Amino acid sequence: MRRFAGLFLALLLSSASLPASEKLVAVLEARPSAEAVCPAPVAFWQEVRKEPRPLHIYCLKADLSERDIEAAALITPAPGGPGPAEATLEKPAILASRQGVLAAVNSNAFAILPAADGVKSRSGPRGNPGAPVDICGWAKDGSREASPAQSGYASFWTDAGGRGHIGAAAAPGEARMAVSGFKELVRDGKSLSADLKPVHPRTAVGVDAEGKTLWLVVVDGRQAGYSEGMSLGELAALMKDLGCWNALNLDGGGSSSMLLAAQGEKAELVNRPSDSPPRPVPVMLGLQRRAKRNEE
Repeated sequence: MRRFAGLFLALLLSSASLPASEKLVAVLEARPSAEAVCPAPVAFWQEVRKEPRPLHIYCLKADLSERDIEAAALITPAPGGPGPAEATLEKPAILASRQGVLAAVNSNAFAILPAADGVKSRSGPRGNPGAPVDICGWAKDGSREASPAQSGYASFWTDAGGRGHIGAAAAPGEARMAVSGFKELVRDGKSLSADLKPVHPRTAVGVDAEGKTLWLVVVDGRQAGYSEGMSLGELAALMKDLGCWNALNLDGGGSSSMLLAAQGEKAELVNRPSDSPPRPVPVMLGLQRRAKRNEE
């Protein structure tokens, strides 16, 4: 617990010392008001609650209309050779270590597959780095569509203008990037879940009505006395309270993790996942320095 408190203080101090021209990420002491102008395109803060149970909540708010940043799908390569595997597992810190990544959270669920040669994987039920996986739901980055859209998995994607959307894409081929989760939490400003149980670690993404503002949220869980997790109803209420017009529940549990590069360098873990070390994943939803494109 002390290590994470110390890391948050270090992030706060380092972010405040950055030159204004380089300050793409701001670490705030508390949630900004709806009318507040954030000091950087990406703002991070932590919320600690004692009711209805101990909770540690990590929040990011990003301005997708800012030309210096964009949402990105961080997807591991598919393993070589024949077989149905679409990607491999990787440690979150390594997956988020790409140049230009400012922040990242886990996104798609996945199923571990046997190795390409048919030998049963020794990675275990949670998987080790390198294990071949089938990605659940839509996963698309700038170079490939690793997994197509699938029924039962709602998606977050960005259009040609970089605006964020949640739901089912009308024209999937036009998306710049896409990741998927499970059910929608908020649609058109209305909460879609009132469930109060069970409580688990959670990860969620939300957007405003215009798709210009993005929220990423991770809630630690399964840690008695420190952070015990949220229900889907509580998560929906939180996303709506933050200002989300639409929101989506991403993969959670031991996969829930958030990384942040407050100093503009290496992205570091800021939450305390229930799995230690953090569970490897095949896909993350990131924020990165915007790539230059011909249309710009």
